[in-house]
Amino acid sequence: MNKIYGFFFDISGDYAHFRHIFTQSFFDTLLAPPKTTISGILAAALGYDDEIEVIDLNERVLVGVKIIKMSGFAQEIINIKNLKEKTIQFTPVYRNLIVKPIYRIYLGLEDKELIHMTREALKSPKHPLYLGISEALATIENISPIDSIKEDSTLTIESITPVIDEGNLPSHKVDKRNFIVPARRYHTVKSFKLTKRGRLPHEYIDLIMFYGGYLEFKKPIDVFQIQDERVALF
Repeated sequence: MNKIYGFFFDISGDYAHFRHIFTQSFFDTLLAPPKTTISGILAAALGYDDEIEVIDLNERVLVGVKIIKMSGFAQEIINIKNLKEKTIQFTPVYRNLIVKPIYRIYLGLEDKELIHMTREALKSPKHPLYLGISEALATIENISPIDSIKEDSTLTIESITPVIDEGNLPSHKVDKRNFIVPARRYHTVKSFKLTKRGRLPHEYIDLIMFYGGYLEFKKPIDVFQIQDERVALF
């Protein structure tokens, strides 16, 4: 593997919603931003307006996520257009929100110039940053220095983890904090492609997300070490 450079930053907001695309009767949320959302945040910070640039960035960057804090969940009712009707009609739908989340986002890139540009852009974003929806403005803090990142392995991990081996699924070990969210497997979009019909999902990924405690595997998994933290990048 070529040399990879990386850093992390914390992103927070009053609310977040990352649409779980396989729920229809109501809008459920993933617990943390998927790769495509993180790439969108980076693209907004960099000032990318061309969708091809955003898709290319998503292909090049490795990302990892750890949920630092969340206070709970809330629900709201939103009105969405009913496209099946001949006249414009709106249907009320429940949307789940995450309350006061803080995420640590880890990035890895082989392109040293781009990783430096990205870090500088996060200090002063060209466009507003959101946690999934336009009502959820985001704040960036705690941007770490850039360093080369190393491959490693571990039996335990505190970051969101992709499912690589069906025979090595983890157990969720819980600590003594008051509020936890049990580990759950989400099937979501990893990348998009541009077609004549517009942007469509290209690759999917299964991610294990949780809040509180850590995941423990039966066999060691491959991870990366960023600033003394072992994290899964995908």
